[in-house]
Amino acid sequence: MEPESFSSFPKLFGQSLEQAEKLAMDQIDKLKKGDFDDWMLDALKNELYREYESEMETIEGKATTFAEVFTQNMSMDEYLKYPEKLKKITKEDIVRVANKYYGKNYMALYSKMGNPKKQKIDKPGYKPVISNLNAKSVFAEKLEAIPAKTPAIKFIDFNNDIKN
Repeated sequence: MEPESFSSFPKLFGQSLEQAEKLAMDQIDKLKKGDFDDWMLDALKNELYREYESEMETIEGKATTFAEVFTQNMSMDEYLKYPEKLKKITKEDIVRVANKYYGKNYMALYSKMGNPKKQKIDKPGYKPVISNLNAKSVFAEKLEAIPAKTPAIKFIDFNNDIKN
């Protein structure tokens, strides 16, 4: 399984996109050098284990878990071994994976807020079709020629029409 991508967002005021990227890359470099405390790794493993356990406490969590296991072509036994694998992760594993996947070859996407310039579209060069509102089709003329019949209304007399 390959690591996921990550995002960094600059402060709203006073920080550029390049500065935000540099801060993120500095943190990746710290991971690659192993420049983080052991308690941070333990805290992260405990949090991931807590999330794993809480997923199975609700119906929605169970359904999501079963869907993920199915879509990742994983067996349920593999999924149930996740806590054991999580406990075995070491600082050296983190450094090895960071050096393997987070090198100098990466893509940075800068997206700035604002209103995009709208392209002006010219009006088409043809004249609109003007319809004849008084024209009628042959079918409409035949339909209108059929005389309307007044329905025969028969009211119910509750005293005479209904018997016990």
